[in-house]
Amino acid sequence: MVMGISALLHLSLLLLLVLLLPIVALTANINFETPILASEDSSPWRSPSGEFAFGFRKLDGNPDHFLLAIWFENVPNKTIVWSANGNDPARRGSEVKLTNNGALVLKDPQGKELWKTPEDNNSKSSSAAMRDDGNFVLLDGNSKSIWESFKEPTDTILPGQILDMPSDLTSRRTPDNYSDGRFQLRLQRDGNLVLYPISESTESLYGAYWASGTVNTKSQLVFDKAGYIYMKEAEGTKRIFDLTNVDMSPMQNFYHLARIDYDGVFRQYSYSKEEKCNLSWKTVRKYPEDICLAITGDVGSGACGYNSYCRQRNGEKKCLCPENYSYVDSRDEERGCKPNFPLPTCQENGWEANPKLVEFKRLNNTDWPFSDYDLQTGNAVTEQMCEQLCREDCFCAAAIYNDNHYCWKKKYPLSNGRKSTSVNRIALLKVPKDGAFRLFEEKKDQSTLILIVSLLLGSSVFLNIFLILAIFLAVYFSYHKWLLQSFSSVSGGNIRRVQEDTTLYSVIEKHLKHGPCNHQLRPFCEEQLDCLKFFIRKYPKGPKSPFRELDLKSPIRQQLSNVVLLEYPIIYVFLPSHSYDFEVVKDCQPVTRRPMHSDPVSNVYESHKGIAFREEEIEEDVSTSDTRVLDLMKPVKSSQGPRNSNKDRMSEKVSNNTDSPSFTRTVAGNGSHSSPKADEPGVSEDMFDFDQGLIDAYSNLFAEINPDDFLDFEGIFAKEAGVDVSNMSGGYFGEEELEEGEIA
Repeated sequence: MVMGISALLHLSLLLLLVLLLPIVALTANINFETPILASEDSSPWRSPSGEFAFGFRKLDGNPDHFLLAIWFENVPNKTIVWSANGNDPARRGSEVKLTNNGALVLKDPQGKELWKTPEDNNSKSSSAAMRDDGNFVLLDGNSKSIWESFKEPTDTILPGQILDMPSDLTSRRTPDNYSDGRFQLRLQRDGNLVLYPISESTESLYGAYWASGTVNTKSQLVFDKAGYIYMKEAEGTKRIFDLTNVDMSPMQNFYHLARIDYDGVFRQYSYSKEEKCNLSWKTVRKYPEDICLAITGDVGSGACGYNSYCRQRNGEKKCLCPENYSYVDSRDEERGCKPNFPLPTCQENGWEANPKLVEFKRLNNTDWPFSDYDLQTGNAVTEQMCEQLCREDCFCAAAIYNDNHYCWKKKYPLSNGRKSTSVNRIALLKVPKDGAFRLFEEKKDQSTLILIVSLLLGSSVFLNIFLILAIFLAVYFSYHKWLLQSFSSVSGGNIRRVQEDTTLYSVIEKHLKHGPCNHQLRPFCEEQLDCLKFFIRKYPKGPKSPFRELDLKSPIRQQLSNVVLLEYPIIYVFLPSHSYDFEVVKDCQPVTRRPMHSDPVSNVYESHKGIAFREEEIEEDVSTSDTRVLDLMKPVKSSQGPRNSNKDRMSEKVSNNTDSPSFTRTVAGNGSHSSPKADEPGVSEDMFDFDQGLIDAYSNLFAEINPDDFLDFEGIFAKEAGVDVSNMSGGYFGEEELEEGEIA
């Protein structure tokens, strides 16, 4: 009796447990009181076992785009098996929620609807469930399924999933792009399971490249929980076609899926749950075995894009570009290739019209079938003749030759390209030679330049540019004209005629009054004219030509008598801060000049805005028969002796400030031009020769001024010597203060 009661109690508990299972399942259901937001922080809805998850996945390459998807949660790369919005990724902040009508809807942050489930007027969903088989379902109030992801697959099917007629799977664009791709697996209304290439724009079908052959039957595609894929009768259990024809491993140790991949191949995969190394999906079976050779339709681009060719390596398809071609989109090799040269136009100046500018790229075991427009056959047709036939035909893009003496001419674009050892053909691609291509580009660039110039000349743009340029040039030359006038002492005309009674003071004053204060004469402007010393050389040539001191108050015409001028006088100016080591003599004495053979020195004399140097000795002019000249000099006592000796060389420095220009000079050497040796015949100790070491090579304060803009003493001195003074100019100097210089 006790035994019976115990057995009855256990049976009652078992029945109660069975009855409570649906209630336990409901506890895993999802309520939509709070929507899921598209962000990295949002938590997905997981299945009770934790093997699958439903939620938002961030797309690679764009951190602000998200995919509403289902994926394997325990696989390292979290393989996606279903997606809602592959063609329209959701932006950050988008949300998925349940509407009042019982539909699941995805909206972007602006409220635009991206995706939603069909509405059922007879029942409304109140919750959802993510199941352990990877199926996401919407449930009504009685926990009855009213929509499920298994009924709207994308590119993948899972164990336990069944496809009824008609159904289809569409490949993704690339491995990381979940928008619709170029291939479909269709379970047609006639019961046939078929693989098609499709048009991207209209989704129309091209020629099938694989089929199960199960026509005129009402069938289903089944992926059972044991991991086998097959077709069976819809109203029975009879199998009519097996896709998995190998033994499968136990389901508890493996994950399984089947997918039409982006390359057009339908593959069944398995993934070991226990293996710790080499974690990846292994291919169990695939259809077709070689897709490069399977697609043979005369419409469409083939397994790869136009102008490319397909090659299978290690069971994977690879789309390649021939030489002189490149990918249309480097991120999507399936889109085909483009030529890196101008397409043939059969114009007279085109590269294809000149056989000498054409060459061919030879590809063995390669073919582009179904795009030919001409065929030449016969024993006389050789590979060389086939190449020549294409060379002479401006429409020919490539030629295909085989050993049966067949020559096919191909036109653009090339389609259905394939390369395999089973392809017994040779492809001859017609391309321009490198030199021809560069020549074409140069002509193209020149034509483009001519066109642009022509358009500018004939438009108001050119007129506006010309007007702006004219205004700029006018302002530029006006400014430089004012600048020249500011620097020049010849204001009001190119030539200023100096009267006989004009003093040097009035002429020099005009130099120092005009022009900006930052020009080369600035240090002299800060001194009184009466304090400056002015000298002029009697002869323009010869390092020992005597110098004459000029008097500011005396007429300049009188002071320039017996002075040889080439074109304009060069006047040497010394500041009062300069200490001299000579005395100027005003007495008139006959002097016989001859070279002084002093040793050259290497030291240079520092001077503001000039390079102090000792000129090399050159012979004096012998063009005149009278070498005796008169000069006004001050008498020097013979007892003074030479001023500059090796013991008397000195250095002097004057502090640099705004009121007192800086001057640094170092005097060194073995001799001085101002102190000739006493034992030299014909040279008096009372004679003074200007020391060249104290003179700046300050040659051209007005190098940018026309030489005609200098003083012309009533036309007597100017231009009589016919010397080109433009070669006597030097450059401007730095910003440091002048200590000595010259005025032209």
